[in-house]
Order: sequence, then structure tokens, then C-alpha cells
Amino acid sequence: MTKDIYWTSGRYSQEGNKRWEWATTQPYQQLSYTNWNPTKPVQPDFNMPGYCMDISFFQTGHWFDGRCSSNMKFICESK
Repeated sequence: MTKDIYWTSGRYSQEGNKRWEWATTQPYQQLSYTNWNPTKPVQPDFNMPGYCMDISFFQTGHWFDGRCSSNMKFICESK
């Protein structure tokens, strides 16, 4: 099993709604299902913008929150 961590399209909105949402097409949709790691997400630090959701397959596929500026692989969706 890979130990890579991948970005998803999840992000924390700091504009008005203050919620985790899927940033795919606007209007962004609030998460209706979650699979957070039991210790996540942490309360975002609003002085440092840019919280995104990543997924770790070696951690049973749980979601984690991370800085959007971190370098990671990413998952794309195609139609």
C-alpha cells in the first residue's frame, strides 16, 4: 500500500460560511458525508488562510486537513 498522501477537492471556506466544502463547481457544496481521521479536522487558524482536505490510503482512507500550500499529489475527476 502506498504511503502517498493526496489532495482532494475539499477545502475550508473562510468566506462567510466557515465550513468544509467540495470546491469543484460553484456554488460549492457543503460536505454531506465525512471520513475524517478521529483527530481531525482541527480548528483552522484564520490568520493563516488555505486549509484543504487530503486523503491517506495507508491511514485506512481517512481524511486529514492540511495547508493548501503543501506539495502533494492530487486526485482528479474526469467525465
